[in-house]
Amino acid sequence: MHTSKPTNTPLETNLITPLAIPESSKEPLGCLLEDTFLLLASTDLRLKISKTAEAALSTEEGSRSKPPTKGGPRRPQRGASLQIASCETGVAGFVAAMIRRVLQTEVVPVLKSLDALFRARRSPFQEACMRAVCCLLRDYRDELEDLLGDETLAREVKEQQQQLLPESFGEVGS
Repeated sequence: MHTSKPTNTPLETNLITPLAIPESSKEPLGCLLEDTFLLLASTDLRLKISKTAEAALSTEEGSRSKPPTKGGPRRPQRGASLQIASCETGVAGFVAAMIRRVLQTEVVPVLKSLDALFRARRSPFQEACMRAVCCLLRDYRDELEDLLGDETLAREVKEQQQQLLPESFGEVGS
């Protein structure tokens, strides 16, 4: 029986052979890496779903708790607006849950690995990586230990967030 040695496809070869980490942002890959971290940390590209969902939910609960007007409901639009608000809350909650899930399962593990790699090699990109983590997780400050799975890293991210993003935590910038 003839057994042949399995050959690696180009994709498998790339997975086996690690890319060299750029030494500085002056190299093309270093520039690309730095730009990627800047985009991840950008407030312009940030989705503000969780606060929108909470606001819509509190609006809906507030409108439900109001006493009925004399003579009962006169306008059928109110029921329709409650249904729309309820639907918007559901959609916003679903999107917020999906964003959290993608962050937890896809984005955070990659950034944690990069952070560990950059620390081990004392790379200048470690700071940019940590800034991206802090900015991405700014809405999840109370859930950092769950998202990161590392108490020490969660504490470090909280400290970095207070230094990098003081305005988002109600503190006056220095």
